[in-house]
Order: sequence, then structure tokens, then C-alpha cells
Amino acid sequence: MKKLTIMRHGKAEPRGQPGIEDKDRELVDRGLEDASQVGKFYAAMIPDLIISSPAVRALETARLFAEGAGYSKDIMVDDRDLIYNGIGSSSVDDLMTLIRDQEDDHIMIVGHNNGVSDLIAHLDGRDGKTIVADPLLVTAATAHIAFKGLDDWLALQPESGQMWALISPRFIKKLSG
Repeated sequence: MKKLTIMRHGKAEPRGQPGIEDKDRELVDRGLEDASQVGKFYAAMIPDLIISSPAVRALETARLFAEGAGYSKDIMVDDRDLIYNGIGSSSVDDLMTLIRDQEDDHIMIVGHNNGVSDLIAHLDGRDGKTIVADPLLVTAATAHIAFKGLDDWLALQPESGQMWALISPRFIKKLSG
């Protein structure tokens, strides 16, 4: 069974600051903390492969998640810009292409809205059961989707997965007291 974890980057510097390109925006303190905390939460479900947008905020998020989760492999940076396209408006088709090119059983994508939220909506719905009709990932949130009966990512189709979890940093903080 194939599994996909989708994560939106952590809280970053505001858009439109003079002299800072969108791709160069860094995480703020809350974004740094949230990414690490979410990684620790996933320590029992470490992905086989983490793929990140090349944007600084996404790559920082991926690295902090990886450290928190105990992921020790290299993080793959999407150098084709299929995750980051403009100001985070990657298309579902681009993201599907990226996923279909992978071989690992459990992959993780760290990217941007609206692309990552649109991807969740596009994939969730196995057997006509949609868990969240119009998902919108908050910063550093994750969605975990499982694909029963899918042995090869090349066969990935719309509505072929089922969301098993939608986790926000706020949820994790509430759990830990």
C-alpha cells in the first residue's frame, strides 16, 4: 500500500517585503517550532522519501520535520519546480507528475497552498468517501493519505486515496498539554 504525507510549509515572513523574493522568505520562530514539533509527532511514521519545494521556507520546514521525525536520508529538492510554481500555485497535474515519478512506498511532499490543499482534495475519495470536501492546510499542517491496492505510483488516479489523518500544530500542542 502506498502512502502520501502532504505538508504545507511553516509560518514564514510576510509576502511583499522589499528586497526579499517570495522564494527566499524564511520561517519565523513559530514556523521553526511548528515544523520541528510536527516532525516529532510523525516519528513512528517516518516517510521513505521527503520531497521539498526549493523555496527557503519549505526546505527549512522539511529539514526541521526530518530532524524531529528521525528521518536520516537526504531530502529531495524538486528542481523541476513542480511543487513551487510562481508564488506557490503549483497545479495538481504538476504534483501528480512528481508523485508518479517516485518509487518509495511512503513519500512526503512539503509545499505551498493552494497546490497542496488542492492535491488533497483531488486524491481523497476512495470508494466515493471524501473525508474533507474542501481541505485547506494551515501552516505546518499535514495530511496523510493511504492508497489501498496501489502498488505503483504510475497508476495513481484522482480520488484513489483515503485521508487517514489531518494534523495541525495546534492539535499537537493540545495533545501535549
